[in-house]
Amino acid sequence: MDIGAKIKRLRLSNQLTLEELANRSELTKGFLSQLERDLTKKEIVSLLFLKISSSFRRFNKHCF
Repeated sequence: MDIGAKIKRLRLSNQLTLEELANRSELTKGFLSQLERDLTKKEIVSLLFLKISSSFRRFNKHCF
């Protein structure tokens, strides 16, 4: 599974919209959409995946 698909799977499994994830990760909704559809350079995606995944960890801490 590629990184874009992982981001989308995590977002959907946490019942987040692109806008909600954008607010949590401090990235734009449009950019996240491009990430999920693999329309960005792989190097950038790898670095940003770390930032986005930390947003899920912060989100899950507050929910449980």
